[in-house]
Amino acid sequence: MPYMLRLVAVQAAPELDSPYPDQHTVCQVQLQRTRGSKPFYGGPANRQHVPNFNYNVSHEGDYVVLAAEGCCLCGVDVAAPQQLRRRGSSRSLQDCIALLRDQLAPGEWDLLQSLQGDESAVESAFQSMWSCKEAFIKARGDGVGFAPLSRIEAQLTHPAAATQPGQQQQQQQQQQPVQAVRLLVDGQPQPQWRAFLQQLPGRHWVCVVRGPPAAAVDAIGEFKATFQEPHLSDEQLQVHLDAHSPAFDMLTVEDLLPDAALDSYCCG
Repeated sequence: MPYMLRLVAVQAAPELDSPYPDQHTVCQVQLQRTRGSKPFYGGPANRQHVPNFNYNVSHEGDYVVLAAEGCCLCGVDVAAPQQLRRRGSSRSLQDCIALLRDQLAPGEWDLLQSLQGDESAVESAFQSMWSCKEAFIKARGDGVGFAPLSRIEAQLTHPAAATQPGQQQQQQQQQQPVQAVRLLVDGQPQPQWRAFLQQLPGRHWVCVVRGPPAAAVDAIGEFKATFQEPHLSDEQLQVHLDAHSPAFDMLTVEDLLPDAALDSYCCG
């Protein structure tokens, strides 16, 4: 795992009362991956208060994001603007989205078409839906094994709408409230899953998804073996699913680096 992603992932280690309390031992923390590339903590830990601890990391554009859960499965994905139209591409945004139509559910495609005429709204809606899809399969642990992505439909509670230039600039600079998103798979509602969407400064969208630990896809079984409560009752699951989803804490690289590495980072 690249060192920067490891630095981010290690932020969750204190939740486990792990034997690595200091960040200068960041390289010693035992981070592993399932066959589907879902990362998990494989080292010794006291999991009493977080029996099914798991985390997920995503990076795109200006952000590396981390989300963690103590009982539910967790997935996270961040989507940056201008990722569809790579530098030098002459395709319009609509043409780029059309190339991905077979990965969009009919309802998602219809929403994007209804927003035509406001390119910013179209791009924000696409980013939002795509991050929800990615966060869902990352929570499960499928990776690219879940296909096609059109099986997943993210129903946005408040789709992006046209705003005045001054309002757009203000929104780009501020962290926005968390909103719930309804997920459907193969046209069916998913009452055992929750999705939480938030806009970050700089027109980035990030989604965190929670789900039942029993739904983990883990071919080898090492990840699921870390769960102390793999089968939650319906009542327990609902409590954890409906728990408050906090906004993201914003940290800089300096906040993540061990003290011993700060001088070399700042001066190097």
